[in-house]
Amino acid sequence: MLTLQHTSIISIHTMIYIEIATLAIAVFTLAFSFYTYFTHSKKINELQIKQGEREQDEAKKADIRVSIGKNEQNVKILTITNCGKAIARNVVVKGLDQDRFCIVSNPNDFGTETLRPQESFEIHFTVNYGADHVKITMFWNDDFQQNNCAEQKVIIP
Repeated sequence: MLTLQHTSIISIHTMIYIEIATLAIAVFTLAFSFYTYFTHSKKINELQIKQGEREQDEAKKADIRVSIGKNEQNVKILTITNCGKAIARNVVVKGLDQDRFCIVSNPNDFGTETLRPQESFEIHFTVNYGADHVKITMFWNDDFQQNNCAEQKVIIP
């Protein structure tokens, strides 16, 4: 036969187990939170370092691009522009072969010693016969690496 005293002892033991379980859950949750925080902090720091390195590399790169327009006399103008963040050195442009194109500007205009960011130079030419596009190859050096090469296919207006 259970008395009132036995019932309160059982409930006290049950309460102790519940409190211990609650404390264990709280400690586990806190430990998992610290683990997650430090793991993600480390990954975020690594990503920030990689982003900084990429930005430093981009600051050392020149990005040479070409476009073609024309003037009132229907002379085509090949514009070579440094769209990058660094100075391009020893820029050379190839692709306007003399069989298809007649160069109007100075033949020495096929390159420049330095091309600063956002600067450009032009080559004036006419089309000898039915060329609707040209593949231009650009060579240059920059602070990131030597002997850069890029090709760009450009439609002739």
